[in-house]
Amino acid sequence: MSKSKSVQSSGQQRGEEARQRLIDAGIEIFGVHGYEAASTRSIVEKAGVNLGAIPYYFDNKKGLYHAVAEHIAAHLYDPEIEAAIALIDHKAGTSTFSTEQVLDLMHELFDAFVTSLVSTDRPEIWSQFILRELMEPSSVFDILNEKVVQKTIRPCSALISQILNKPADDPECTIRAFTLFGQVLIFRVIRRVTLRSLGWKTFEGDRLDLVRSIVHQQVDASLRSQLEIN
Repeated sequence: MSKSKSVQSSGQQRGEEARQRLIDAGIEIFGVHGYEAASTRSIVEKAGVNLGAIPYYFDNKKGLYHAVAEHIAAHLYDPEIEAAIALIDHKAGTSTFSTEQVLDLMHELFDAFVTSLVSTDRPEIWSQFILRELMEPSSVFDILNEKVVQKTIRPCSALISQILNKPADDPECTIRAFTLFGQVLIFRVIRRVTLRSLGWKTFEGDRLDLVRSIVHQQVDASLRSQLEIN
């Protein structure tokens, strides 16, 4: 590699690192204070860059806010849940399933969901950023709603629709999907409260298996009860 290319490559790497530091700082500052109250000065100080870095990499404060939302949406879920969602999206759109097949796919989805959101130690500030935005929508609401919330609700609704024999976008299918996912989300949203209530330090090993087992039971009970009604 020539000296000029080496210098260019080194400059690009430093630029990527500076950009990422701004995103990391933005997650923390925006998550704590919200968009309006967060100051660009506090963000650049946290990131260890100069004030001109935000307009250089993101055009403005709003551009950084959007980059933060995109970063969280892209990295929130582990590969296991991404694979489960992709599998269900593919199969639900091309096949009709038996009740047991639906339940098996739901278990696979929720196993991945529990592992991704309950057992991992992602910064709580990520959850705080998402919840703040979903409760007080701004310009990035559509990003988080589409790439975080609906990404998980749609495949779940598609499976429930086969149990209820209704369209996947029927309100009942959507409400039931939110209800089922809510039982897992609560462990992420108030993680410290649930751990303290249980007297645990983490969700690992047999403890995580217990959460999965109970979620399975809740999913089965909810969907099988609808079979009896229908």
